[in-house]
Amino acid sequence: MSEESKHWWFDLATQYYVAARFSAFAGLLPVYGNLFHRAIEMFLKGYLSSQLTLAELKNFHHNLQRIWNRFKQEVADQHWVASMMSYANCTNLKTSDTQTK
Repeated sequence: MSEESKHWWFDLATQYYVAARFSAFAGLLPVYGNLFHRAIEMFLKGYLSSQLTLAELKNFHHNLQRIWNRFKQEVADQHWVASMMSYANCTNLKTSDTQTK
């Protein structure tokens, strides 16, 4: 995909993230959780857009587990992935690595 497409994913992700932060501040539960979910999805798909086609990205649907697993495969810096997993454990975020423990 083009660099412009990648920027589109990150722009959309940032919009979802900002909306989620404001919703959380306003106490709009469960809306802010859904918005954070979408923000994470868009950030991950933005990264993956360099390696995958739009059709391949659409095939993930909104399945964060599948997107995260593919992201981990693509990231060369496994130390960074490990630090993100540590963060997820500290904040009680669920990933395939933390669910199996």
